[in-house]
Amino acid sequence: MPSIAGLNRPARAIRSVFRDADSAFWPLAGIAILLIAQATIIVTRAINWDEFIHYGILIDMVSGQRVSALQTLWQRVFAWLPTMPGDTIDRIRYGRAGMLAFELLTLTMIAAIARRFTDHSGAAMGALAWLSAGYVLQHGFSFRADPVVTATLTTALAVLAWRKLDAITALIVGALLGVAGMLTIKAVLYAAAFAGLACLRWTEAERKASATLTLLAIPILAALTFALIHELHASAIAGQVRGASAITSASSTALADNAWHYVFFIGRPNNLGFVVGAISTGLGLFAMILAFPFALKGRSLHQRIALIGMIAIVATPAFYENTAPYYYTFMLAPVAIACVVSIDLARRKVPAMVISALLMSLAISVFAHENRKIISHQKRIDAVATSLFDERVAYFDHADALPGFDKMNPFMSPWGIRGYLANGRPIYSTAMRQRPVPLLLANWHPFISVFAGEEKYFLPEDAKAIRENYVQFEGPVWLAGKTVPAHGSNNSEVLVPGPYTLRGGALTIDGVVRKEGDVLNLDRGHHMLVNSGGSAASIVYGNRLEAVDSLNFSGTWIDF
Repeated sequence: MPSIAGLNRPARAIRSVFRDADSAFWPLAGIAILLIAQATIIVTRAINWDEFIHYGILIDMVSGQRVSALQTLWQRVFAWLPTMPGDTIDRIRYGRAGMLAFELLTLTMIAAIARRFTDHSGAAMGALAWLSAGYVLQHGFSFRADPVVTATLTTALAVLAWRKLDAITALIVGALLGVAGMLTIKAVLYAAAFAGLACLRWTEAERKASATLTLLAIPILAALTFALIHELHASAIAGQVRGASAITSASSTALADNAWHYVFFIGRPNNLGFVVGAISTGLGLFAMILAFPFALKGRSLHQRIALIGMIAIVATPAFYENTAPYYYTFMLAPVAIACVVSIDLARRKVPAMVISALLMSLAISVFAHENRKIISHQKRIDAVATSLFDERVAYFDHADALPGFDKMNPFMSPWGIRGYLANGRPIYSTAMRQRPVPLLLANWHPFISVFAGEEKYFLPEDAKAIRENYVQFEGPVWLAGKTVPAHGSNNSEVLVPGPYTLRGGALTIDGVVRKEGDVLNLDRGHHMLVNSGGSAASIVYGNRLEAVDSLNFSGTWIDF
């Protein structure tokens, strides 16, 4: 029979954990609380335009359309998403939940790598420092490549940090780096982290020649893995070209020719506001970054090199263009690893319990100010737009918010718009002449501005075609159509053939009087519309279509 003392031993152990203010329990508890909070953000946070774009690429891939082999490998992991119940927003939510698994892997790997430089409690606080950064809390699960590539790269760093430098290590790390390059080209921005850690491992190795061969083999194996996976992935996704890909290849080529200029820059960062936001929502980690140079004191030269290599990526917003908030999920992982030395410096005066509480409280303040309304707007827009058509139709919009339809224009990011304007090809009017484009989702300011008469985001021919061929149907949902003012006429070209319903009054169309509610088919070409009535009248695409909801709200996106 066990003794009373034996029975009390677990209870005493639990009490000792709570009494130890520097125990790893405290950062682990903070991580658990933030993960619970983050699980709710998955459901309540508005879908970002990049998430729509990436889900649209996934839809294209699984439906057999041709997509780029580069930076689309990760979508294969989520090929099951289109089979899930619900609408597009719901399916992206499922995808976000899947991304949470990659975030958990990253947290584990951050702690594992940090353990090379600190104890268990410090390593756990390094992971907490990463998760508590506001942009990571908000975007660590984002449906895009960043969570996947961050997990892949930190796993490779962990293997390099701990495993013996032999052929198996070279094979594992090289393979992971090759996969990371296929996930996103920006994986190269971790180069300093790998170089610094490789230097540390080489100095620790007893057999320098063997260690040298292992480290030299890693980039070779990475390149071979990249080439092999690219070939296999590219051959598996070859398919027909449909939608925007069929008409925007020239724009893409023009943009690719100037990619260096658009991805890297010299001068004031265009995303300086996001840098300020990263600091203001991640004050805990920012304080650690400031303390980092002072915290290196007492570390060996080779540890300093490894740690500086980890934190070096923090400088990338000064020259790398694509540093929107989601980028910080990727960027801050090695930074948090380096900052465990700052945490250790702070722990000389402040216990882990207090540091963990501060990090968690700062993150909870970000959580408390989340905008939870916009996602319902997105669902209502999706419901109205998708209810109008029984089949897959072509449409224009910002970020493929309706991936069940064929988006006929490129992603309207600053990069995409620059490429379109630089190429000088009127892709909107070209698309409208190739096939009917009955729907335009005015869910981005360039569309709103072009309907107001501004042309800075469109070529003149495209701006004219858009203004003359679409009318507002419900909120941001615009349908092909034309409006004729009272006692006026309209003889502009119809670029969207199909059925049209008369609304607002009678019109004389090509010499034939049509009354309100009539439905007639119009071919592509010029048609004379005359309004003899005292109020404006319109022709609107479709057979007496009605909106299933009133989209009388403002706000389609949140600014990250």
